[in-house]
Amino acid sequence: MKTFLEEIQTKLKAKFAYVDENWGQLNLPQPPVKYPCALIDCDNAAYSNLGNDYRQTPTLRQEATINIELTIATLKITNTSANAPQLQRDKAWLIYELIEDAHKLLQGQIVGNGKLVRTGGKRVRRTDGMQEHRIIYTLAAHDV
Repeated sequence: MKTFLEEIQTKLKAKFAYVDENWGQLNLPQPPVKYPCALIDCDNAAYSNLGNDYRQTPTLRQEATINIELTIATLKITNTSANAPQLQRDKAWLIYELIEDAHKLLQGQIVGNGKLVRTGGKRVRRTDGMQEHRIIYTLAAHDV
């Protein structure tokens, strides 16, 4: 699992000011991150047995379907009102550009011995001026 998360971290670090494992940073009163940030974690994993391969350790091989949760966050300091100046509106839509940038970096990329595929996402409503979106990428890995 560590290898998968580290590979994703490496792919994202060029586009974000802060990329780390998600250990709850955004829930702290003053999150110890730089914006925009990308936080990654294993949301869940399901395993199935493939059988024995006595040339490998462990000998019982498995297939894994792993959901990686990518949290993208930034501070929203301007509004997107149709009456706001264009430059202000452009800056206010930054979160969606970040989501698209991350998608271009991750979708279909090989991590370990599987490919990342986006399978879900949701917005997290916040009252502290932060915009937060969580995107799920699924990875099927063999011989784990």
